[in-house]
Amino acid sequence: DRLGRKRALALSACPHLVAWFCTALVSHPLLLQMLRMLTGFAIGMGVAVAPSFIGEIATTDLRGPLGIAIQLSMNLGLLLVNVTGTYRPVQQELEGESFSNWR
Repeated sequence: DRLGRKRALALSACPHLVAWFCTALVSHPLLLQMLRMLTGFAIGMGVAVAPSFIGEIATTDLRGPLGIAIQLSMNLGLLLVNVTGTYRPVQQELEGESFSNWR
C-alpha cells in the first residue's frame, strides 16, 4: 500500500526481466531453478496486485471482464505450456529417463 499498486506492478516487471535474461544465459540446473523461483515470485507479485489495480482504475462495467481476463489468460497460458510440452519431441535422456528441454 505504501508504494501504490501502479508502482508495485512496475516493480514486478524487474524480477521478470532479470530472471528471463539470466535464464537465456545460464545452463546450470541449480541456477535455473533459482531463476524459476524468482520468476514465480514476480508472477505472484503481479497476480496479487493486478486485480486491485484494475478495480481502482476501471469503470464499473469493465471491472468484471478485466478481472476475468487476468485469470483466463493465466489459465490459458498454463494450458498452452502443458499441451506444448506434452507433444514436444524428447531431446534428452538421462539415466534411462526421458526429458523434454524447454529451451
